[in-house]
Amino acid sequence: PVPDTALSNGFERTYSYLNGGSRLSRNTKALRWVVGLEVQKSDLQGTILNRDQSISNGFTNLLPSANLRYQFNQVGHYPFTYQTSTLEPSLTQLQPFVDNTDPLRTYVGNPDLTPQYQHNLRTDFRRFDQFSFQSIDLFANLGYSRNEIVNSRVVDAQGRMNFPWR
Repeated sequence: PVPDTALSNGFERTYSYLNGGSRLSRNTKALRWVVGLEVQKSDLQGTILNRDQSISNGFTNLLPSANLRYQFNQVGHYPFTYQTSTLEPSLTQLQPFVDNTDPLRTYVGNPDLTPQYQHNLRTDFRRFDQFSFQSIDLFANLGYSRNEIVNSRVVDAQGRMNFPWR
């Protein structure tokens, strides 16, 4: 078989991350809190083989966090956690050419994708009575993402689907 270089892909990539940050905390009998701030620097260098193309992306993000735990008595406590994180696009998602392995479902890379930035808030209430063996456990989790990395779907008149990354 002779490969079609226009439809073949091969690549070399290097992802590097540099993280640094600081946290402050305080503990008392009833209250424990920790707040932090991290700086994350990421760098992607990629070369698409058999094409004279390269992909280069770099991003710097601030990642705050907070953790609070209130111990209201010996049998119950109330924790609260806030965290942020990023999700970098993969080199496959960034490659600016069509993957038509299945001609009815083609995928197109987008070299302009930016990292997904995620916020997560979690809290719960726990109470356990050691004498009656009764417990209450309630929790809530809330998440929010900015710049989500997703596929859109475009269907043409012949019923073929195209999935460009957005």
